[in-house]
Amino acid sequence: MSVVSTKSPWSTADEMQWIKTLGTHNEHINNPPYDDLLRRYLEATKKRKNWDGIDKRTVIAYAKKQLLKQEIANIAT
Repeated sequence: MSVVSTKSPWSTADEMQWIKTLGTHNEHINNPPYDDLLRRYLEATKKRKNWDGIDKRTVIAYAKKQLLKQEIANIAT
């Protein structure tokens, strides 16, 4: 008997949602600040070989936009 997966592949929207919620995926007490996580994510994109149908440019642009928004928010506080 073979099992057929009905789950759709990870999409650009899924990746953007992952970025939006960085730092909320585990319950560690000492999570790094969101802007640090975004910087780490952007560094990791330089090494990522397989984007598997995810629009790399869109995702990186979104992560950079999120980082800019966070940096502006940090300045305002």
